Amino acid sequence: MTRKDITVGNRVAPDGTVHDTWDTLFYIVDTLTIAGMSSDESDTNESNRPIYRVKRRAWRSKALTRYLILVDHDQNKTNAYGNIRSGNPPRTRVRHSNNALSVRDPPTNLPINFYNEDWYSGLTNKQKRDLAAKDAVELPEVVEAD
Repeated sequence: MTRKDITVGNRVAPDGTVHDTWDTLFYIVDTLTIAGMSSDESDTNESNRPIYRVKRRAWRSKALTRYLILVDHDQNKTNAYGNIRSGNPPRTRVRHSNNALSVRDPPTNLPINFYNEDWYSGLTNKQKRDLAAKDAVELPEVVEAD
């Protein structure tokens, strides 16, 4: 299940009302597209089970990463009957400050507050023009997640 699927599934309540928080999370995931998501590299843990180390995206704001973690935590791992979903289980993704940095270019045309302030301030004027950041958008306060 993709992050977009998760946000779409939670965005509208059974009575048809739209949840503002999930609407915002949908906007973030939709705006970032796949280009704004982190890749990972496979590894094994001490039990020799596969894990995936999330590559860090230096350009992405910490608040945005926290929003994406919130979406990940809501991934429904059971079906409508409460049984474990068939198919492959979700990947165990490990985030750590020691993980490798992604070498992929940052996506362009994102709201300025999607970018890490320190990273952005280190860009040249030409790089900033090429990035073509848009005006900041209002985002709700981030609730801390693991």
